[in-house]
Amino acid sequence: MQRRKCGTTCSRARSLVDLAGRMACYARAMSTFEERRRRRMGWPIRKVALGEEELADPRVPESVDARIALVWTLTRQQWAFGGLEIPRYRRTEMPGRIIRPSS
Repeated sequence: MQRRKCGTTCSRARSLVDLAGRMACYARAMSTFEERRRRRMGWPIRKVALGEEELADPRVPESVDARIALVWTLTRQQWAFGGLEIPRYRRTEMPGRIIRPSS
């Protein structure tokens, strides 16, 4: 039996070493499609017609502008945390690739 990071044991677990070098484990038995479907049934879903979406989401108290400003703040912090400068290039020079569906 393997001992999990939380101290419990599980006979259906395989140990592995995570990125920090600590021992971790995961269950071999994956959940079935039906189990995942049942769990998704409780997700909050809203159905709206195309073009009738609300500009402001009633579940989020901040304005759209405030959320965009937060994303920009977090982006700058993450690039600084990585010790990198934010890339400066034109939109036509942005790295990426187009994957078209096969017909």
